[in-house]
Amino acid sequence: MYARATFTIPQADKVTELGLWVDYADGLVVHVNGHEVARSNVGRSTGRNVQGVKVREDAGFVYLPLGSAHKHLVDGVNVLAIECHAHSEGGIDFGLDARLWMED
Repeated sequence: MYARATFTIPQADKVTELGLWVDYADGLVVHVNGHEVARSNVGRSTGRNVQGVKVREDAGFVYLPLGSAHKHLVDGVNVLAIECHAHSEGGIDFGLDARLWMED
């Protein structure tokens, strides 16, 4: 599953940190303006070619820093895309709840 949202930043060069507070099962790959900036519980590749999706053992929200995201931000409208993957052995337990967090 893919989730996509836009967000607006008046001055991108003032952003010092960007991250997600996210509750998910089981793996995800995060993109900002088309650039991968984070992944969790996903081994290699993206899309239907993804490999190594692991079961997320814990539950609830965790903070996921979006590392190099500030390099890809632009003044004005930006796009956050989250690629979600479920571990398929023994049934599918799937969910996503994400909140973007920014510090300037």
